[in-house]
Amino acid sequence: MGGVIAIDPGKRSGVALFRRALLADDWRLVEALTMTEREILERPRQLLGDVLVVIELPVIYPTRKTPPADLIDLAVMVGDLRGFYRRHGFEVRLVTPRNWKGTVPKSIHNKRTLAALTPEERALLPRRPRARDYDHNMLDAVGLGLWGTKRT
Repeated sequence: MGGVIAIDPGKRSGVALFRRALLADDWRLVEALTMTEREILERPRQLLGDVLVVIELPVIYPTRKTPPADLIDLAVMVGDLRGFYRRHGFEVRLVTPRNWKGTVPKSIHNKRTLAALTPEERALLPRRPRARDYDHNMLDAVGLGLWGTKRT
């Protein structure tokens, strides 16, 4: 496998691109950003060779008050993305949040994701201009990509 694209879907989805470095199991983050679904579908293929696309699959949690319509919209988006990437010859895996990050609270998991990156990789992460922090969907995509490359 030559690359991994990790997507945390949302109104502005987090997207992280990983490429295999010279060593067989040495994966490196090469880009992390947020994009709309349209931007994702219009973007040219970024990675050459065999590519794995890992997409977070939305889950209904009875204790959370997420509007059902929002979850349906996310599920439709995930289906669109999966179909798009499959049509272009990519291997696609849908992964629930519990399968890739367990039940760790977001604040703790985000710190673990940042700690797993090299200083060079952390320098690639854009900060939100007004808040001056990282977009949570982008950080989740990076964490999902770390999981997909077996770095975490």
